Amino acid sequence: MSTLGFRRQVLFLHCCVFGVTSYIDNPGWLQILEQVYSQDHIAVANERLKLTSIAHAAGDTKCALLNLSIVDRIMRIHYGPHYSVIFPYIATLQQVLDKSGSFVKN
Repeated sequence: MSTLGFRRQVLFLHCCVFGVTSYIDNPGWLQILEQVYSQDHIAVANERLKLTSIAHAAGDTKCALLNLSIVDRIMRIHYGPHYSVIFPYIATLQQVLDKSGSFVKN
């Protein structure tokens, strides 16, 4: 088994064992994901978008805003500045967070 395959299995097992609370309480899984792919990989944006939704639902606006700004940066790299036309749910989440505490675009 390759190192990349092993790391993916470790990441999968970590998420299965620790579940959703791991998303906020222990972000080590995210560091593993960034090592498996890269910090600007679309898979990282996908996981950070999930984390944004979970953090917002849990009332952690600071975490939600931080992760949404990272998602914004990654999406602009992969899809350009008008990515919200392709993924309107990100713009909706952004609007909700704007109302609750102002999201600052990079």
